[in-house]
Amino acid sequence: MAGKDKLVASIDVGSNSIRMLIAEIGSKGNIKILEELKKSIDIGKDTYNTGKVSLETIKDTVKILKNFSKLLDEYNIKNYRAVTTSGIRESKNKDYVIEQIKSGTGLDVEIINNSQERLLTYKAIREYLPEASQMRKEGVLIIDIGSGGVEVTLYNEGYLCFTEYVKIGSQRLKETLSEIESDTMDFPKVLEDYIESKSYLIKENLLKYNVSNFIGLGGELSSIYKACKKTDEEKSMKKLSKDSLKEFYKEARNLSSEELSEILGINEKQSEMVVPTLAISQKFIEMTKSKDIYVPRASLRHGILADMADEAYDTQRKIDFIEDIRHSIVDIAIKYRVDYQHVEHVKDMALKIFDKTKKIHFLSERDRLLMEIASLLHDIGKYVNVNNYQVYSFHIIKALDIMGISDREMDIIAHVAKFHADEEPQGSKSYEVLSYDNKIRISKMAAIVKLADALDLSHKNKIKSIDVKIKGSTLTITASSNEEIPLEKWYFHKISDFFEEVMGYKPILKQKGF
Repeated sequence: MAGKDKLVASIDVGSNSIRMLIAEIGSKGNIKILEELKKSIDIGKDTYNTGKVSLETIKDTVKILKNFSKLLDEYNIKNYRAVTTSGIRESKNKDYVIEQIKSGTGLDVEIINNSQERLLTYKAIREYLPEASQMRKEGVLIIDIGSGGVEVTLYNEGYLCFTEYVKIGSQRLKETLSEIESDTMDFPKVLEDYIESKSYLIKENLLKYNVSNFIGLGGELSSIYKACKKTDEEKSMKKLSKDSLKEFYKEARNLSSEELSEILGINEKQSEMVVPTLAISQKFIEMTKSKDIYVPRASLRHGILADMADEAYDTQRKIDFIEDIRHSIVDIAIKYRVDYQHVEHVKDMALKIFDKTKKIHFLSERDRLLMEIASLLHDIGKYVNVNNYQVYSFHIIKALDIMGISDREMDIIAHVAKFHADEEPQGSKSYEVLSYDNKIRISKMAAIVKLADALDLSHKNKIKSIDVKIKGSTLTITASSNEEIPLEKWYFHKISDFFEEVMGYKPILKQKGF
């Protein structure tokens, strides 16, 4: 895309609406929105009520997307990205829904997980809220209220501290508690109690931090924000006072959907989500010391555009978010009480081997990141049991939610961690069902991590640095150490056959300095 502006599109197949942005990405990665479309849909209502997207809703979805596709053709846009989240992701018939969209419209819709959704949304924040960088340093809690769940993220002192996904989205709350609504005089209080029961661990975690900023996204916050702004001066700001939010919540909890629809200028379906959105916002802002809630014009579809710009131009934003991912991995490793000096050393040596053997493994930079994560997390299973810990590492990693990492990538990381020691992939049931490409990627990354882990088997950081050279069919690793390294030499020789089997090069370990 370098050299001139390009037309692109982002499509968000959401739980209660389908939205599309058509934009122009400039030669420096700047984004200019040209057109925005939105159509209501009942995907989430179907899924959260019955577990499936109904045939009628599938047809409506295809019809909407077919019209969107025609507009893409009119603009002659080939470069687009279409994603869907919990509404389709959690439906039992998701594969059929995606296939009918493909056959009916020609559009490829990608099902993304919570962590991918979170990354895209926060890229949008960086694009549309310049104050975000300063807030990260001061401490900021970000909540993204979706139909199915709430993404909760904390930044403090400039670093990503934790992220959580809680299944208390505005529409899910409405559908889950619908049977109680007619049996109580104070349904908003029921909502608050339910939200608190699902989020108390996050509240306890936040006590360790001094969080002075709060950003709210999604739900009907944009409409609420507009309704609470009374003066032109207020309208020019991107924030709403905590007191204003509280006052509007008091008013809204006693209004009907029809009344809220008229006040906010939204349709009745949207107005049904207002009170749940307010209840969620109120509960989470109370967990902070913030006096205001920032409501930037940022959404998943805006984040998709930002991500497309990042991939095209390797922007600073892309670099910063990779660092966020790395920082979150360190926090996870520490949480599971790994020997951090050891895993950090293994990671450094694995990356050195990776970089020096590019011409024989042909893995990508993304693979390098996945291998780096696996290197840092390979021992977390010891938190459960030091015996057969690799299996526990595998299952813990599979259950983790790492921002920006897809389910497929988490599976690769988990397998690399599982096979970093004695065990080899062949014969493993979870490995055998993988695609050929992923099997090869996992085996190559595991072969590298095996060598790196062997070089610090004693966990004493005896080897200070390594030099890696390829000559003929031999890979020579020269270790700099002023101490005896009998364990490292023995184990390196023991596991080196696997590297040769996978890569076709025989690893040899030499020592320098002793």
